[in-house]
Amino acid sequence: MRVLAQTGIITLNPEIDASKETVDDITENPKNLTFTEVSAEVLPSVLDSVGLAVINGNYAIGAGLKLDEESGL
Repeated sequence: MRVLAQTGIITLNPEIDASKETVDDITENPKNLTFTEVSAEVLPSVLDSVGLAVINGNYAIGAGLKLDEESGL
């Protein structure tokens, strides 16, 4: 969530501890994105079903995802 807020895609409630943020703490969503919270270890397996995912580096590497400009990741 914090990555999306830092890039300006969403705005989060500044009073919420970053380690406890959920989709309910989104105060502005100008692109009207739909969010579904998924366990980090599951994210690599659902990439074909979503338009955008923010994946922790260790899970991306563990899933064998290529992290370079050509892969789009």
